[in-house]
Amino acid sequence: MTDNYGANIFLRNSYAQDGEDIVLDSFFIDKGYKGFYIDLGALHPFRYSNTQIFYERGWRGINIDATPGSMQAFHATRQRDINLEIALSDKKETIKFYMFADSALNNFNAQRSELLVSKGIIQTGIVDITTSTINDVLHDYLPKNQPIDFINIDVEGLELKILSSLDFETYCPHFFLIEELGYTSSDFLTYKKSDVYKLLSAKNYIVVAKTCRTIIFSKALPS
Repeated sequence: MTDNYGANIFLRNSYAQDGEDIVLDSFFIDKGYKGFYIDLGALHPFRYSNTQIFYERGWRGINIDATPGSMQAFHATRQRDINLEIALSDKKETIKFYMFADSALNNFNAQRSELLVSKGIIQTGIVDITTSTINDVLHDYLPKNQPIDFINIDVEGLELKILSSLDFETYCPHFFLIEELGYTSSDFLTYKKSDVYKLLSAKNYIVVAKTCRTIIFSKALPS
């Protein structure tokens, strides 16, 4: 079915790499609701973004990325959001950040970076970056009494460290979207072996959806 201009009225645009934004959106029944998100490893306001469709609907949030200069585009297009150029880990430390011509491949993992280089992917530099913790950042920047609807975490291997250090008593989102590259092509039943799954399951979260690279967790309802 099309509108008067020939457009398919059933078409749903996605900014995410694998449609994660559309999948998550299906859990929000009230499409007029204006919530709050945290995007860790935000990369870009449009490219591979799991938050842009929510921003367009009136949501706001905090976008965080370690890549130098990454927040310039966010400052220009996400003016309701809090945009932070910060590296996160489970503690404050100085670690090496490996940068590539395609900034989506930037990461903190020496072995992964060597593998990318061996495949002919151009590495543009290695810099030392001092990390902060997620609790410190949320303490400093989360608006007072602001509930968090979802946290998206795509930080190229530091997902478990960040989750392990999160104060769940203070910051307890309804949803998590976690990139898990180790489970892109395996039988999904094996996902229970994941350390991320074990941690979030112990915090009373359940898996409600999966895309190619991302697992979506929801806070379990009281029985």
